[in-house]
Amino acid sequence: HLQDIHPEAANVVIPVNKWVYKILMKVDALSMRKAKCLITITEQMATEIRSRSGTAVPIHLLDNPAISFDGIDTDKPKIVGFSFCGNAGRLQRIPLMLEAIEIYFERGGQLEFTFAGGGVYADRLKAFAAKFPHFHYPGVVSPTEAAQINADYTWALLPIEDEVTRFAFPSKSSSYVFSGANILAVCGQQTGVAQWVKENRVGLVVEPEVEAVVVAFFDIEKGLYQELSDEASREALKAKLRFEVFIQALDRIVLE
Repeated sequence: HLQDIHPEAANVVIPVNKWVYKILMKVDALSMRKAKCLITITEQMATEIRSRSGTAVPIHLLDNPAISFDGIDTDKPKIVGFSFCGNAGRLQRIPLMLEAIEIYFERGGQLEFTFAGGGVYADRLKAFAAKFPHFHYPGVVSPTEAAQINADYTWALLPIEDEVTRFAFPSKSSSYVFSGANILAVCGQQTGVAQWVKENRVGLVVEPEVEAVVVAFFDIEKGLYQELSDEASREALKAKLRFEVFIQALDRIVLE
């Protein structure tokens, strides 16, 4: 079950020693060729798997499920602003997002932001929260707390490095769907993440450029995208992302 394709995904973050990289690639490719079948998340990832391993075994696509939203209040009035819950690491474009948020605040932006989660930029997020009253950083939270934070806001941020979308798909996207928040994906328009957001009509895709993100923040503050999300499309997507559906599909793949 290839939720991420390694060592390529790791190499995007920190270049791996070339000899170690070659050894890991050979071991991984051998495992893929010897498996009875493979499971991954997107067609783009399946294409990468076939290209780099030479495997001829069946490859099944299986969406990452959302965490349980039992006990999460998704009906109360939402805060107009943005949440981000997940790893605040090198693949999530955190420096770009913070630069855009700072410029937005300096230009008079009033929307609220809450970032939650650990990672290499945790200290920077903590310092940012101390500097700006509209930015909140509760640190590492439980999955239930993260789900409630996402449900509290009108928008959820999904920044991702373009290169890594060939090798991985952000797991928090499924929970964002169940939260009822619109998704603001910050990535190239041709990535698998951008295509997923647009095809399912759950949000907006913005190029990973500081000024483009700042403009999107102000447009949202002006209420330009209030009717963006398609509820029928979201409900159809939620039906696919339920945990019990994931278990049934996984069970079927294994038994076959």
